[in-house]
Order: sequence, then structure tokens, then C-alpha cells
Amino acid sequence: MPATIPLMLVALINKNWDIVKEEDVKMTTETIDEAMTRSKLYLDISLDNALLYAYTEAGKEVEVNNYNTVLMYKMETSKTDMVIGDQIKKINNVDVNSLDDIQNEVEKYKSKDKISIDVINNNKEYSRYAILNEEGKIGVVLQTTFDIKTNPECIFNFGKKESGPSGGLMTTLTIYNYLIKEDITNGMKIAGTGTIEGDGTVGEIGGIKYKLAGVEKQKADLFFVPAGENYEEAMKYKKENNYKIKIVPVKTFEDAVKYLKENKKNTKK
Repeated sequence: MPATIPLMLVALINKNWDIVKEEDVKMTTETIDEAMTRSKLYLDISLDNALLYAYTEAGKEVEVNNYNTVLMYKMETSKTDMVIGDQIKKINNVDVNSLDDIQNEVEKYKSKDKISIDVINNNKEYSRYAILNEEGKIGVVLQTTFDIKTNPECIFNFGKKESGPSGGLMTTLTIYNYLIKEDITNGMKIAGTGTIEGDGTVGEIGGIKYKLAGVEKQKADLFFVPAGENYEEAMKYKKENNYKIKIVPVKTFEDAVKYLKENKKNTKK
């Protein structure tokens, strides 16, 4: 939330609130709106990964098409008018359909060359430019996105303020549980956090203490967290706040499913 005087005062006395600087949530080359756009893009990518992995693991029909290369970050030294969310379609009037296409086309030029870049953003076409840096690169971070068609159909319903990739693991587990005959929850109230990659790997997230406080308040039976630093941090906050919830570290989607199948009862300690 943008800081106001009342909110700042609340944050000073509420141990579950933090005050952070604007530069800690965005790069100097972008606006807050661009940072939020990127966060929503990460949510979309997370949902695509969840769909693809859950349907594949459940043996259901899933089709991937319409690959796009999207701008996620601009380096501070980059010289381009591209914005977060731009889908790159052409470089100097040459069609590019993948990260490899873009790299191969940019490599035809040298440092300080100016190239034209045709993009699509929010279904509108734009002409952008970039001046290549000393290494002959644009100076941006790109991400491949895609569309997924499934059978049975899956429809997401997220609020406008929801964003980010940290619900990936739990989204995948939820979809998977609907697609198979067995109920792997066994009637338990299960919470968790962690990103999901295309190969089922669970990635680390931020804000673990807020999520832990939320699931403790909701009296969940267990809380999945990414193994490693996230798990260590969660255990630290659990001890400091005398939380009762059972915290389970996982490295992959399979780790979470295996745990649920092997631990049907007595999940609290």
C-alpha cells in the first residue's frame, strides 16, 4: 500500500507490518505501475505453469500454443523506450518468435547501434527503439509466455490486487486434486507458498512471515514452504511467535503430494 501518515503510524506499532522504500519494490528505471504490471505477469506465468504441470501429472488433456516473448525488467543502463509487458514481435522489421530469434537478430548489430522494435502491449501495437549497450545487447530481461488449452476447462478468478508467483505450488496442488479421483487433502486444511516451475520445482518467495501469520490465524493443519532459507525463516518466526502450525519443507510438487499421501492424520505438533 502507498504510505500515508496514518498507515506509517500503524506500521510503527504493528510488528506484522513493515515500512519499505519505493526503490526496494521497483527498479530505478521503472514506475510503481510497471512493477505491478510485472508482478501480474508473474502471476499469469505461475498459473500457466500450474495448469501445465497439474494436467500433465493427472494425465489430462493439455495443449500449449501462442508463445510470446515478454519484457520483464529493464537494466538501469539500458537505452530503450520499451515498457514492462511489451511482447516483442519484430526487430528492424524481421519477425522474431522466440528468445533465440531475438538473440540471433540482435547479434547482427554492434554496440551503440539503434534498432527498431515492434511490440504488442494490451492488444495494441507500438514501435519502440533500443540503443545497444557496450556488449551489443538491449539490456533487458525477457520471459517466454504461452497460452494453454485444457480438457476439462479450468477457469481462474483472481482479484484485481492479486499478483505475483508465490501461489504456484498451491495452485498446482488444488488443480491436481480436482482432476484425480483421490482427495489428497484427506479433509485437512492445507496452506502453503512457493513458486512452481515447468518441471515441478518449488521456488523461494518473499514475505514468509506474513503468510505464516495468516495461516496460523486460519488454523490450517499444515503449511508447505520451499525448503532452504524460506523454511529456516518460517521456523524462526514460528518459534518467536509460539505458533502451533506444522511447517513442511518441500523442493518439488512431488514432495508435497508424497507428504500428503503418507501423513493423513496427526498433522499438528
